[in-house]
Amino acid sequence: MKALLGAFLFLATLSASQAASTKSFNPATQCGRQEQGAAPRNVQATHRKLTPEQLRADLTLVSQVLMRCDPDLHHSVPPSLVAAKIAAIRSKLDHPMTREEAWRVFSTLNPVLADGHLGIFHANSSHVHWLDHVNDGGVLFPFETVAHANGMLYVRAMLGGGETPLAGARIVSIDGVSASNVIATAMKHVNGDTPRFRAHLLSRRFWSYYWSLYGSPKSYHFVLEHHGQRLAITVPGSVQTPVDNLVGKAFNHTFAFQLLPHKAALLTIKQFYWPHRKRYLAFMRSAFARMKEAGTRTLIIDVRDNGGGDDGFWKNGILPYIGHGKYLFASSYVKRELPGHTDAGYKIGDVAKGKLDSWVTLDAHHPLHFSGKVYVLEGGMTYSSSILFINVMQHFGYATIAGEGGVVRANQSGGVYSKLLPNTVLIVSWPRFILIRPSGATKPEFLQPDIAITSDPLHPMAAVRKVLRVAERR
Repeated sequence: MKALLGAFLFLATLSASQAASTKSFNPATQCGRQEQGAAPRNVQATHRKLTPEQLRADLTLVSQVLMRCDPDLHHSVPPSLVAAKIAAIRSKLDHPMTREEAWRVFSTLNPVLADGHLGIFHANSSHVHWLDHVNDGGVLFPFETVAHANGMLYVRAMLGGGETPLAGARIVSIDGVSASNVIATAMKHVNGDTPRFRAHLLSRRFWSYYWSLYGSPKSYHFVLEHHGQRLAITVPGSVQTPVDNLVGKAFNHTFAFQLLPHKAALLTIKQFYWPHRKRYLAFMRSAFARMKEAGTRTLIIDVRDNGGGDDGFWKNGILPYIGHGKYLFASSYVKRELPGHTDAGYKIGDVAKGKLDSWVTLDAHHPLHFSGKVYVLEGGMTYSSSILFINVMQHFGYATIAGEGGVVRANQSGGVYSKLLPNTVLIVSWPRFILIRPSGATKPEFLQPDIAITSDPLHPMAAVRKVLRVAERR
């Protein structure tokens, strides 16, 4: 009862303070766009202690940004839960902290926010700071991993994707700390829609979370279980580029196409973006030309590792080759009017809602139009624009969706803005809009495939073969 009363009093106080601070919080300046990871390069090695007053000032700014810049917190979490968590964080800001220590406290808000576009991030996750760290003689956790919300952790590959005979080994402990404790600790700081999504995100960025939580020793002492045997080994830290950082940096790692036996083809797209759009469009045209020449009858589009990007890349690079009739990429929206994106009749900071009725007509007589069976294979890291792509493919019957389901919301937020917190130099990110799928439905809340297929990260082609077996029976 005392705890409930305390929470009630805090919410009442928060409401009053928010009302008082509304006049001083200017969305035109406080909600401005800033690229995620754009923290100054010289903050990487600083151990300067921040005062409780500085920490609390940054936390107040986080609260204001969430309440005044996000389009609708209700989309992912009741604002009362956010307020209660911020109160719990504030109670811990009673002594000086380094920015690393501050992130470990502030980022416990991330799971509560329950959205892949909402969170508080450390600059360690950026490519710039990873490179600075390595160039300064630092190393990183040596393995790519597969993490599960239940605390299980497996070796997937060497950091950077290199092969290892230890692939598939279960990590029992790291430097004397049980892997289950490492996972439980890390999961308290990961953002995302559901625990399953957060576990997938942790798998992809384990090297970054381990660095931020435990540091980066020169070598790592492991206890592993592999092929029924327990092994104790020491592995030096790695300077290889993490696989996650290769997406968007190397074209052939981001996009791939291959013809498969039995008149099938696999098109892998790990993000819907490339800085040189013409190269991407030429790649897509080449893929459909090769399918036409080969007489391909079944196409699998693999977006299991696709975290999103620019909708124009699937609208212009895929739909013209497989779609027909008219389609609508979303039915309605909720958006926050922010700098650079303000419609006539609104001012910065307003929330706008509306219907979307811009139908797009596709030409079924395109010379490279594919009329065979199309399957979209989704997975734990399918998010953002790739979910919008799936919504269109599923609703308008352009493809059969295969994958996990229940991991992320079908109605997606997007248009990410980011801001540096002035004292901690942490990064708070939030979406500018929320899009409702073409059907207009709000239920089921989470994406549901037409065919349930669970992917094994250690054997990614196994799910592809499962889809092909389904295709053969249809």
